[in-house]
Amino acid sequence: MQKHKQNEKINTAQNNQAILISQLLRKFNDEKVSAKREMQALEKLLYVKTMELEKVRKIALKILQERANLEGVLYKCLDETFQRKDNYESIAKEYAYHLNFKQTFQTHVLKNQLYLNNVLQFSTCI
Repeated sequence: MQKHKQNEKINTAQNNQAILISQLLRKFNDEKVSAKREMQALEKLLYVKTMELEKVRKIALKILQERANLEGVLYKCLDETFQRKDNYESIAKEYAYHLNFKQTFQTHVLKNQLYLNNVLQFSTCI
């Protein structure tokens, strides 16, 4: 009877071990499936993030190109402004020169008229 009890205990222990091992295997398989799903989800997330990053890079490149174009336009406008300023300054100098020449010419004409008047008055006096 003792052997029978020992066999029963051994069988019970073996059954408990078998149940425990099957529970551990089930838990392991569940965790394995869960880890696979999580890995697949992370791979999808990585793919989406990579696509988003590519879009951001394209947008950044486009912004840099537009900025370079805008800088070119602004530089051209600034250059034209300085050229116009120089042109206006030269026109202003030329106008001032002609105005000064006109005033000088008028002064000479007046002096010559006065001289002629004086000469005529002197010649009529003689």
